[in-house]
Amino acid sequence: MKGKTAWDTVRVLIVEDEFLICHTLKESLLDMGVRHIDLAENRETAERFISFAKPDLVLMDIQLGESENGFDIATMLLNNGIDKFIFVTAHNDDQTKEQARQEFDAPLLSKPFRFHELRALIEQVLG
Repeated sequence: MKGKTAWDTVRVLIVEDEFLICHTLKESLLDMGVRHIDLAENRETAERFISFAKPDLVLMDIQLGESENGFDIATMLLNNGIDKFIFVTAHNDDQTKEQARQEFDAPLLSKPFRFHELRALIEQVLG
């Protein structure tokens, strides 16, 4: 059995509709030692998870299917006291970066990403 790490008590919510990206994020978090990981593919599922356990961090896709926007879901989460986000996106344009920074004070992780990039951003956001 592995010893405890600083990540053992961290709860992360992944909001991502692409299975492969979601699985990759989850496996990366498990490799870091994060043990409390919730997966949501849409707003409804994210709302259900936060009703019983608030995450310390949300990894949020910006473009969720055709009708859902990660910024809208992040606003709902922010209104529920959840304020630590990393936006995971293939939309790495200046407008998207600016919206993430100004509205949520959150960094963007570009798809495809590398493990060390994800870890560095998580450490930055969680301090």
